[in-house]
Amino acid sequence: MKKIRFAVLLTISSALSVACILISQRVQVQSVAPQNDVRIKSAVKAHLKDGSTVTFLSGVTISAGKVYGEGSLSDIALTPPKPVRAIALNDVIGM
Repeated sequence: MKKIRFAVLLTISSALSVACILISQRVQVQSVAPQNDVRIKSAVKAHLKDGSTVTFLSGVTISAGKVYGEGSLSDIALTPPKPVRAIALNDVIGM
């Protein structure tokens, strides 16, 4: 009986240890010169200082201290999204 219990515990602990494999991915960060225009063609989410998020599904252009594109603003109160065409780069804390 003890051998069976030990075998069951050993099997369960082995299965759990195998299930705890971590997969990590690295993000490559590139600096952008502010004097150059930058075009990003993939979807972009801009997180703003006030807690709201602007989602640009068709990408953005960053130029002259602003982020341009067809976006939708979702605020922290979860009100219906509002259309946005440009936001100041100073208001963005992360993209």
